[in-house]
Amino acid sequence: MSYNQFTEGIPEEFCDYPELEFLILSNNPLGSTIPSCLNEAKKLRDLECHNCSLTGRVPEEIGDLNDLAIFDVAGNSLFGTIPTELGELLALQHLKLQDNSMIGTIPTQLANVGDLVTLNLTNNAFSGSFPIELESLVKLESLLLAGNLGLGGDIPQDLCGLNTLELLAEDIGCNVGCGCCSDTAAICS
Repeated sequence: MSYNQFTEGIPEEFCDYPELEFLILSNNPLGSTIPSCLNEAKKLRDLECHNCSLTGRVPEEIGDLNDLAIFDVAGNSLFGTIPTELGELLALQHLKLQDNSMIGTIPTQLANVGDLVTLNLTNNAFSGSFPIELESLVKLESLLLAGNLGLGGDIPQDLCGLNTLELLAEDIGCNVGCGCCSDTAAICS
């Protein structure tokens, strides 16, 4: 249902479909919030609403979606913090929150999401230190943090040792220490 010019928000009627597995509404000017009742769509595996003019916070109830593998709400006007409940999404592989207005620290609870392959938090207003606990994300292939000027700390050495993860300073940002980033000198000098 992407690219259809839907404008009436994410219909709460989707909450009434417990067998719903895919909800892909990207690139529609929905202009609403993410309904907290989506946690009733218990089989939801793919929730993609990037570039939908969404506002409000990411509902903590999203953490109830045990089968959710893709959560992509990039390119909206979401604000607030990352709900710690997202750390309960043990099937989550792709978390894309980039290009919003989110704040706060990166929750250490995300370390529980052992299947996480993509973590994209670029261009928000996250602050604090990069959580060392995230070194347990051994399946991580893409870590994108640039554009969060208040974010600091260092990328844990255990992440640096992953064969699957290529860390680039242009993706991490120069305010987060990345001794293993291949292009740090060129980007951050």
